[in-house]
Amino acid sequence: MQQLDVTTDTLYIVNSPKTKSMDSYYRTKSINPAVFLGIDIANILKIETSYSAGSHRKKNHDPAYYYYSVGDVLLTDNNIRHETISLDFKPYMHLKSIDENLFGFIILGASYNKIKIDEKEDTIFYTSKKSASIYKISPAIGIGAEYLVSPHLSLRTQLKYTYFQQKTGNPDLYLKKINNITNLNFGAAYYF
Repeated sequence: MQQLDVTTDTLYIVNSPKTKSMDSYYRTKSINPAVFLGIDIANILKIETSYSAGSHRKKNHDPAYYYYSVGDVLLTDNNIRHETISLDFKPYMHLKSIDENLFGFIILGASYNKIKIDEKEDTIFYTSKKSASIYKISPAIGIGAEYLVSPHLSLRTQLKYTYFQQKTGNPDLYLKKINNITNLNFGAAYYF
C-alpha cells in the first residue's frame, strides 16, 4: 500500500464542517504491485532494487466546494500516476530470541520517482484541465521483517518512508507539493 502526503492550495476553496480539507482529499492510499531483485552479502546485508507503478484517481462532486468569486459548484477529477525505481541497502540480523526463522532489517536507500498529476474541473461556466510532471531522486529509510518458510522461500513485510518535499511546479493546480511517500509492502521472496 502506498500513501502520498501532500500540501494543497486552499485559497479558492471553502470547506464546510461536513467535508474534509483538500489536503485530506488528496492524501491518497493505493495498492500497487512491486517487483524486487537483490543479492545477499555475507548473511548481514541485502542490496535490492525494486520497481513499482500505480495510479490514484479521485472524483469529487461535493456542493461544499465553492469558488469564492462565483459560488458555482465544482466537480473535480484528479489522477496521480507514479513510477518508482529504488535501490535499498538492508543490513539485517537474525532474531533467534523471538523465533529461529525470523529476521529483522533496516532500510537505507534512494528512489527515483516519476509522478504525473492531471486535474480536471467542471463548473457551470467552464471546464479546465491542468497537469504537472515531477522527476526526482529522494532518500528513503525504513524497517522490515522476514520469516523463512523454507530454505528458499520467505514471507516479508516492510515499511518505507521516502522524503520527497517537491513542489508540483504548476501554480494552477490545487495540489501544490508532495511532502513524502510512505510504502507498506507485503510479499514473498525466493532465494536461489
